[in-house]
Amino acid sequence: MSTTQAEFPEVLHTQAIGGAVRHRVTVAQWDKRPDSLVDEAAYWFAPYAEECGNDPWAVIDGIDAHTTGGRFDVWFASGQCVTVEGSKPIYVGDKHIVPLLRHLIEIDMHADSDIRRVESLAA
Repeated sequence: MSTTQAEFPEVLHTQAIGGAVRHRVTVAQWDKRPDSLVDEAAYWFAPYAEECGNDPWAVIDGIDAHTTGGRFDVWFASGQCVTVEGSKPIYVGDKHIVPLLRHLIEIDMHADSDIRRVESLAA
């Protein structure tokens, strides 16, 4: 069991590629990543590419949220862009998953705190 899985046992969606471990997250989760991870790579997995003899892994160059919410443009170094739902899985490296999960938990804790404050004011 990796250190990541020991600290966050709910992170079960991992894939070993050569000597690297990548963890599945959603596009929406990666879009909320902390500033410390902005320049770090995330990976798109396209299993059909491997069937054609190509590398199934592509580095994601950027993610842009649509202003209407729920959908994201995922950009690649080639300039190609695909629009996907926020629930689309992508992969991040083993050293990036713990900071991402800690950040997402912190965001949720602040949101819960804000909700409780608004509820107490309304009571």
